[in-house]
Amino acid sequence: MKILSLSHSDINGGAARASFRIFEALHKSGVEIEMLVKYKESAHEKVLLADDFTKQGLAGQIDLFKTKVENRWYKWKIGNYNHRKDTFISNLSSVSLSEAFAKLDFDILHLHWISHQFLDLEELKYIKKPIVWTLHDCWAFTGICHYFDDCDNYRGACGSCNLLNSARDRDLSREIWEKKSRIYRQCNIHVVTPSKWLGESASRSSLLGRFPITVIPYPINTGKFKSVDKVLAKERLGLSRDRNYILYGAMNALDDVRKGFHFVRRVFELLPMGKHSNIELLILGSNVKELSNINGYRIRYLGSINQDTQLMDILSAADVVIAPSISENLSLMIMEAMACETPVVGFNIGGNPDLIDHKRNGYLAAPFSVEDLSHGMMWCLNENHNDRLSAEARKKVFNNFNEKRISAEYLKLYESL
Repeated sequence: MKILSLSHSDINGGAARASFRIFEALHKSGVEIEMLVKYKESAHEKVLLADDFTKQGLAGQIDLFKTKVENRWYKWKIGNYNHRKDTFISNLSSVSLSEAFAKLDFDILHLHWISHQFLDLEELKYIKKPIVWTLHDCWAFTGICHYFDDCDNYRGACGSCNLLNSARDRDLSREIWEKKSRIYRQCNIHVVTPSKWLGESASRSSLLGRFPITVIPYPINTGKFKSVDKVLAKERLGLSRDRNYILYGAMNALDDVRKGFHFVRRVFELLPMGKHSNIELLILGSNVKELSNINGYRIRYLGSINQDTQLMDILSAADVVIAPSISENLSLMIMEAMACETPVVGFNIGGNPDLIDHKRNGYLAAPFSVEDLSHGMMWCLNENHNDRLSAEARKKVFNNFNEKRISAEYLKLYESL
């Protein structure tokens, strides 16, 4: 059985890293698998660049010209929504991957995050082999959004899109929803979601609800991701061994509203000034030093990290990780922190309950209560003096998300198709 995995990138971004971990777990287990990507940053020999399979000569030039025209047309359409929310909206158009599909030998096509001009969904109609699609957000079953927030149009038909600030039923979100609907009707897809929440959402959707859906979490290399001695980790990072560190981390940590830095700010504003003078906030994922402190509590910026060894030092040095996302599939940051024996406080939303067991290995705060988030942060800090939460956090990840277990679940799915 040969698997071809498709992902926009191999390791650049949360969804890419999650896809690569699934790919690596399957490869280690002996599955014949290759990964085709638009952007390659790893050195893995089984990760292939899509550009190496593009059409050549006149056919390639025509394909490229067609894609550029379609992209400009799409940007023009988006530009007509002058009051749309400032957020990322994917395009459906891309250079054709038909050459890759013709040249590569595979029995099952495994899709991951394929938005943003990587795979034209129209090409799925011509794949006469089983398709497994691991969702990393909601884009596959909505018109244009990657997270639907408080909108439930995806259950019927998109339109009057909140993201576009549109009052028209037949807007761009409806146009793309109809295109996806037409394509999916001609496809043989088995949907996989990493979290129960995403699986339930997909099953309620009008686009993917008719397909079989299986929940398979992300894997993590528990032999690689593990705690480092806290004192040693702090020394390597230049941190004081006598201070308590709260870690907040995300890509575009300060700018991505969905990741919830505004909640972190309000949490520290609630803390009595000076009462917890040994607490310091660490911010991972931003080089913009916007604030030096919040309410007198010092902020230390760690920038962006590309090395897992450095990430393990940071996660091990932290006493608590605060993860206040307003919508979340299955957070790699939470999983990695727990693997490194650091308790996490986050809102009781999305895939967070799949990871955090309330007051057993972390704290699930009521959405979107700043007071409860603040209480949970201090509860974890005070409750973990005997390392009980740390041990339970590691145990949860080790038992439920190890590579061997997750690869076996995928192999079972492949064999059933």
